[in-house]
Amino acid sequence: MAHQMNDEQRLQALEQFNPAEHLVQIKAKDGTMKDYYPANWRLYELRLRHPMITLESEIVHMEVEQNLVIVKAWIFDGKTYAESERRASAYKQGSLASLDKVETGAKARAARDFGIGTEYALDMEAEDEQADTSGALATIKTEVKELGLARNPQQWATFKKQAIGRDLPDNKLSAGHIAKLTSAIEQHKSNEAA
Repeated sequence: MAHQMNDEQRLQALEQFNPAEHLVQIKAKDGTMKDYYPANWRLYELRLRHPMITLESEIVHMEVEQNLVIVKAWIFDGKTYAESERRASAYKQGSLASLDKVETGAKARAARDFGIGTEYALDMEAEDEQADTSGALATIKTEVKELGLARNPQQWATFKKQAIGRDLPDNKLSAGHIAKLTSAIEQHKSNEAA
């Protein structure tokens, strides 16, 4: 039986929920690593933020012989999709054998269009964690230089990109990014000690 949260529990869970903590690194088509917010966490956040929305899906096309299915998902906040102020829909196709995954993918795409997605998780990370990181960053840069990990701006940019998974200017680094840089330094130290 599924656990049902009351409103107080839901609001407490929402307050503690940080989408940026659930980002994972995936390989992009060009071979670089990029942040991705998995579908299960998108749908969880969607329900925390909008407990009264309707989330529906249906198979709009299926070809058994070709093992193909297309699923449409839609999200709305009113009595019907047409009457709703906020609404989103999305399609996803895939093999019939992975129908559940295709349906979840369609729902996750609709959630993105409803305002719950990777780009929003990254924006929240920047907004929510945008503490004054200048002192910590100066300390990190000094340590990186002393360890010989980066001696010029190009090497610093490379180290930073490897540590946080993407290329960001120093003035856009959040507290979460600072933690990743610190972790990369600690990892280097433990590798050197081994």
